[in-house]
Amino acid sequence: MEDIINSWIGTGKNMPISPEQILKALGNDRIRGYSEKAGIPQEEISGGLASILPEIIDKLTPQGRIPDGSLLEEQLMEMKKKIAEF
Repeated sequence: MEDIINSWIGTGKNMPISPEQILKALGNDRIRGYSEKAGIPQEEISGGLASILPEIIDKLTPQGRIPDGSLLEEQLMEMKKKIAEF
C-alpha cells in the first residue's frame, strides 16, 4: 500500500483505499477497539477511515512532504477543533 499512501502525501491525485485495505493495514483488533469506543459497527469504522484518510493525509502534507513535528502537531490540533465543532 506504499503507492497509495505516497499518493496522499504527494502533490498529485490521491489514490483510493478500500475498507478491506484499511482493515488489513490497521488490523482487526485495532478496528474492533475503535468500533467499541465509538459504538458503531466495524464496517463503518473501516469504511469511514477509507473515505476520509486520503484527504486528511493530503491536507497534513500540503507541499508533498511530511512537515516537521511542530507544524504537524499544530495542524492536528486545528483538525481536532474542526471535528469537535460537528
